[in-house]
Amino acid sequence: MKVFNFILALLLVIGFAVSFATAQETEKDFRETSLTTEAGLLEILRRKDIDFGYEVRLDGRIVLKTSVDENIDAIPIIHTYYKRGLNDGKEIVLLEFVSGGNACPGGGLRFLTLGRDELPKLSEYVDACTPPIVSWHPNKVVLFFPRHRVLRGEGFIPEETWVFENGQLNDSALEVQRF
Repeated sequence: MKVFNFILALLLVIGFAVSFATAQETEKDFRETSLTTEAGLLEILRRKDIDFGYEVRLDGRIVLKTSVDENIDAIPIIHTYYKRGLNDGKEIVLLEFVSGGNACPGGGLRFLTLGRDELPKLSEYVDACTPPIVSWHPNKVVLFFPRHRVLRGEGFIPEETWVFENGQLNDSALEVQRF
């Protein structure tokens, strides 16, 4: 009976050691993610050359590098994926960039346009401190940022509307239907 208990205990220790080692090898940053698109595999991976930076890759090719230390776009996350795209049939990914801090509930935004056998295209950067209301239309995407209180201090930041259309992102005085 003692031999049986000893062997059982030894097997348990070995099992825990193997599972711990496996967990260490496969541990992944929770911000890393991937998305299969018609244009290829879109991945957000942690950069190995600096402490706090990320790469957005499409089929292994770097589309964008970010670095919180250098204050370049911060941490990218996939906000929304629109497979049908707009009238041009290209896929659209809305990327949000968060700093990891707590001063702003939102982050900057960029559109990534993906076309089969075409280079990916990044839109201009919209700096935002509040999450947008995103409305997808057949030929455009509208980002509406509601009026909101200044986080530190007094007053309000006025509402803003941005329109992504024909591969371009523009500030607009477009009348937006309120939700």
